Amino acid sequence: MTPAALPDIDALPAGLEMDALIAERVMGWKSYKKGDVLHLGIPPYSTDDAAALEVWKIISTRGARPMDAITRFRDGPYRVGGLSRLEFWEEATAPTLALAICRAALRSMR
Repeated sequence: MTPAALPDIDALPAGLEMDALIAERVMGWKSYKKGDVLHLGIPPYSTDDAAALEVWKIISTRGARPMDAITRFRDGPYRVGGLSRLEFWEEATAPTLALAICRAALRSMR
């Protein structure tokens, strides 16, 4: 996937493709693909809260603004928001905290 070919972030489910995008675009990995095969060993950023919090930390130290807010009302979806590198408020919603953080991180890197 080339840098210009970012899929619809809100439609991308948790899983290896999301994790690979986070590894490349947020965590700075050089390559996670060889042909059409994804390399294994990518942390489960989009399904594991602890791994997703590492993404949060990286976003805060790489020139992008930290994500400022996490909200959840009762059993509803998680919402994670903050200012992007271009000073626009970016927000992502997902059924899990890890996926919401990943979606917000990809948005903040645009």
